[in-house]
Amino acid sequence: DVWFDSGTSWAQLDKREDGSVADMIFEGSDQHRGWFQSLLLTHLSGQTDTANAPVGAIVTHGFTLDQAGRKMSKSLGNVISPEEIISGTIIPPAKTKKGTKVVPRPTQTKKDPMGPDALRLWVASSDYTKDVVIGQPVLQAVHSSLHKYRTTFKWLLGIMHDYPAPLPVEDFMKELYFADQVALHQLSKTAAEVWKHYAAYEFHKGVQALNKFINADLSGFYFEVIKDRLYAEDEEVRRHTQTVLFIIMEELCHMLGPITPHLIEEVWQHIPEQWHQYDVMNINRRTWEYPFNAEFDSFKAEGAMDKVIKIFNTVSTAVKAAQENARRAGRLGSGLACRVELQMPRETGNVCLALLSDLRSTDELAELFVVSEADMVPDDPDFRRKIAEQEPDEELRATLLEPDEPPAWKFECEFECGDENAPATGKAVVLPPNGEKCIRCWQFTSDEPDSLCGRCVDVVGDEVGLDEEMLEAAEQEDDLAKYR
Repeated sequence: DVWFDSGTSWAQLDKREDGSVADMIFEGSDQHRGWFQSLLLTHLSGQTDTANAPVGAIVTHGFTLDQAGRKMSKSLGNVISPEEIISGTIIPPAKTKKGTKVVPRPTQTKKDPMGPDALRLWVASSDYTKDVVIGQPVLQAVHSSLHKYRTTFKWLLGIMHDYPAPLPVEDFMKELYFADQVALHQLSKTAAEVWKHYAAYEFHKGVQALNKFINADLSGFYFEVIKDRLYAEDEEVRRHTQTVLFIIMEELCHMLGPITPHLIEEVWQHIPEQWHQYDVMNINRRTWEYPFNAEFDSFKAEGAMDKVIKIFNTVSTAVKAAQENARRAGRLGSGLACRVELQMPRETGNVCLALLSDLRSTDELAELFVVSEADMVPDDPDFRRKIAEQEPDEELRATLLEPDEPPAWKFECEFECGDENAPATGKAVVLPPNGEKCIRCWQFTSDEPDSLCGRCVDVVGDEVGLDEEMLEAAEQEDDLAKYR
């Protein structure tokens, strides 16, 4: 009687446009032989023309087990309530920064509350089609992910505080730096992947894609690359970069909204005051109609952007490996305290050579490697000399010629730069910087110690209305600090 009573619940609902009475039903895997059967059989028995199921989809879930894989039971004392997760009592006390001594937390109010978003994120991160394990290690990982989301949004909101309007810029996608193209391309791929997994009720796969994008593509690459632009470049470059960050922030809100709505609500409560004049609707009150899509004229062929990113990552990995060797030898601290020389063979593959040549021509190599200087030169000294002899620019000629004295130190790492038909190997060489450390941007591009580099002289002069001679005079009077 119980199965018949629950199985005929479809009779209380009107049919939907697709003929079913429900879009989806969700129950434990034990219901395959219970409610799912009675629901289907009773519905089919009442039809006379076409045999349609009463639901569009059936989604089943496993059961929640403790961290030892045991069924939760009051007699075992291993039951974890949702309130314990929300309040944070389930996770151990935090440790001090200076050591491993545990901070005493005598009262409930001293606990680090995880909040309802942590509970939701744990559910969304779990493959619910199987039995799910819950315990301190799992919840600490979830808490770390939620903390990463929060710090990411906190940094974005701080950077966007003076962004004038959240409106798209005309022809904006045609004026992107390579790092911007990479970030938006990876955002586009991630948004499409998350959209697909959400639609298929595979939320844990969507969360995995999100975490990979935030940790690797944003924190591990893009945010590091653009810091110099945001903090040291002129107003136009800063606004351009903020527009990219606005697109990223908005799409992150769309993707995280269904899982961590309280966090996204908090983000929207702290948007810049000037945005409110444009009646920007809260993300939680909007429908995510379609994922963000980025297309670039220079990489329209299918898979072209992915191929270019793979080539760049190969070169970047070699640069980082050479830098790590320099650090282990005690020669390098900050990545800005070096310059990079990419020594390329003449038989370099077309795609690799074209990419690095374009980045060299637009002065983006140093930014992408987060170093003070970067250049690409032939690996053949004789060939370099011949090119240098034909180079009219004295500064460029100097970069091609071998120095009279060997550098104080040098570390290198090889990388593949050919193609399938013509394999070739290049070298990423890390060397001491040519200049002194700029007191404003910290790049080693200044002519004199404790002074501004040429770029910062221009930027500071524009900001305070001083020309180069006035800045030099102020520096001589030790009065430059008020202009920094």
